[in-house]
Amino acid sequence: MRLVQPLERRQLCAAGTIASSIRVDANGNGQFDLTDAGSLPGMTVYIDANNNGKLDGTERRTTSAANGAYRFASVPTGTWLVRIVTPAGWRQTIPAVGEGRFATVSAGQTWTTSLFGTTNMPAGGGAIRGAVFTDLNASGTIDTGEPIDSSSVERVYLDANNNATLDAGERTARVDAGGRYVIDGLAQGAYVVRHVAPAGMTRSTPRAADAAYRVWLSPTRTAATNLNFGYYRNTAAVTGEVYDDANNNGQRDATERRIAGARAYVDRNQNGLRDAGEPFFTTGGTGVYFLLNLPPGTFTVRVEPPAGYRALGTGVRITLKMDNTTEDVDLRVRRV
Repeated sequence: MRLVQPLERRQLCAAGTIASSIRVDANGNGQFDLTDAGSLPGMTVYIDANNNGKLDGTERRTTSAANGAYRFASVPTGTWLVRIVTPAGWRQTIPAVGEGRFATVSAGQTWTTSLFGTTNMPAGGGAIRGAVFTDLNASGTIDTGEPIDSSSVERVYLDANNNATLDAGERTARVDAGGRYVIDGLAQGAYVVRHVAPAGMTRSTPRAADAAYRVWLSPTRTAATNLNFGYYRNTAAVTGEVYDDANNNGQRDATERRIAGARAYVDRNQNGLRDAGEPFFTTGGTGVYFLLNLPPGTFTVRVEPPAGYRALGTGVRITLKMDNTTEDVDLRVRRV
């Protein structure tokens, strides 16, 4: 440890100045980032002449100004140890807690490198929590009966460089047997939270285009919760038949025939038309259709009739679930 000379042993005929400031290290990471802003006024700064780590009665002190600046004028030449007294609710991060700044004073010169950083974020007080689940109905929320995924061990991660890739050294979370994860011990600051998607599944939440949550932890928000990741497979199906409802009674009677050449389709955008990309099936002689590999969710199934027929009704509104087939969704047409 560098020794500090007692004040009374210094030559008082030559003196200089110590001038620097106290700034806010917002995320408490021990360095000043581009996003850090703000200074701390009214904080006590002192010269620890005997290097005992506390402010004694005879030691020189000053108070930081509105912009966080502090200044000691007429300081005898030599090496001095500068420390700060952090107020309640704050902690020193630059330099580390308990450390001071050595200032080497030369005659007529100003030493300006004794900069301090502080934060009001509790050390390791932040946490991010959520779950990974199978979203059977693609609703984006965890509903009763939906299974929690406990197979995603260490696939939730903090994307430090925001490149949408789990890189070496990035913090990961272990998903427990209940599908829940927690990343704790976090300092104040901004975080991007992602999950490595399971193969063959489609994401339902988060709905952001880049599949990420962005959160800011602070003294007023030390925990971000319900950052859930939901996935589903396109394994829903619907089947039925298209028939000529000659008497328009809404049911197929014994004499009413099934229609070939009709196109049953999922009207995803609810515009009453079969658009490009919407799943469809053209019926054969049995009039039966199968719409397979559909995503879960609520849709309307409609029919595009063959020439000489018109569709009856406005289609059938159904709710599909993953791995389930909805049967007997019959569609009606009538000869023009």
